[in-house]
Amino acid sequence: MEKHKEDIVANQYEKWVYPEPINDLAEDRAKGRTDATSVRMVHLMYWPDGSYVKRYDKRLNILIAGCGANAAARFAYEHPRSNIVGIDLSATSLKHADFLRKKHNLLNLTLHQMRIESVSDLDQEFDFIESSGVLHHLPNPQAGLAALKGVLKPDGVMALMLYGLYGRVGTYMLQSLFHQLGFSQGDEDVRAIKQVLQNLHPQHLAHHYMNANSDMRFDAGVVDSFLHGMDRPYTVQDCLDFVEQGGLVFRGWINRYDYYPEGQVSESSPLFSRIQSLPEEDIWKLMELLHSQIRMHLFYVGKKEVSPESYTIDFNGPQFPDIIPYQRIHEFAAADPAANKPAMITRKPYPPIPFNDSQVRLFNLFDGRRTVKEIVSNCGIRETEENLIVFFRNFLRSLWRMGHVYIQIPEV
Repeated sequence: MEKHKEDIVANQYEKWVYPEPINDLAEDRAKGRTDATSVRMVHLMYWPDGSYVKRYDKRLNILIAGCGANAAARFAYEHPRSNIVGIDLSATSLKHADFLRKKHNLLNLTLHQMRIESVSDLDQEFDFIESSGVLHHLPNPQAGLAALKGVLKPDGVMALMLYGLYGRVGTYMLQSLFHQLGFSQGDEDVRAIKQVLQNLHPQHLAHHYMNANSDMRFDAGVVDSFLHGMDRPYTVQDCLDFVEQGGLVFRGWINRYDYYPEGQVSESSPLFSRIQSLPEEDIWKLMELLHSQIRMHLFYVGKKEVSPESYTIDFNGPQFPDIIPYQRIHEFAAADPAANKPAMITRKPYPPIPFNDSQVRLFNLFDGRRTVKEIVSNCGIRETEENLIVFFRNFLRSLWRMGHVYIQIPEV
């Protein structure tokens, strides 16, 4: 039975190559497109103790498990000093990945047609594994996770993406509709479905998904969304259970903004203080219900034998004065008193966040070199050190939760 399901998925991606193939990686980069899981971009998220540079010297073994047409080539292009291995079931997808490999002379990229469950056949271990939008298509996702865990180095990190339930409710309603009506993945039925989508009831729950998803531009994206042979969605609790059952440790969300009230719930709201008083996992679960439109859960995990002190950001612990914040924003707009506009920071796609004068002074000292202790000592704010530390702790935690800063912790 599982072999039959696997064949359904493999056959789909042979005909309907997904995601949409990129023809030039340089042009893709010039458009500002980056992988949210990029080690180069977010290594302080994966290894906040700074060991990415010291321990690996940027020479990592990276596995892209279920690489599709583009992902492995993009990683190889973005990480030229790392060794990239891409595996996928689809020969058609791998053919395009090989085209990109040759076009851009990606000597650090190797490709294999194979199942995730057979990844041990590579006889390699990896510092970093990325599997985005793949495990939820397997007949047994837990078996796929176990296989990936088996090739992850003891201090390695794995980034995973699983479909979210609530943000895709309308999608699954239409999947069920088309399945019950006998629609197939043939060209004629795909054209018919596109016509149905164009005339969908204006209040249908699938509209938010379609409006926010560029996959609707091309036929393979329509097939992947509404005619997929097999996929399953996950809630926050499902993700946590999935990781725990896999014998791994959940380390955090890559897009933290979606899972915390800062930036989404006004402090004057009766919900804010109640949500804030809860344990982290309960906050995540409630924010998923309040947000309601999380289409995918992107998170990272590691092995249980790694000391939590090497990756945990503790805002209340004794190490707090020694942590180092880094800015992670796209724009900073100075205050304009004449127009009654406060200073603002922006990180796309999230809305701008206003700052008061004290916050601006502190934020301007986030240079990736100064510790909290040094920032507090040099900010020029007239206040006792004890009060400043309390103020700064709350300020920095909020920025971290909204994804506006990275934090480096002392190496254990």
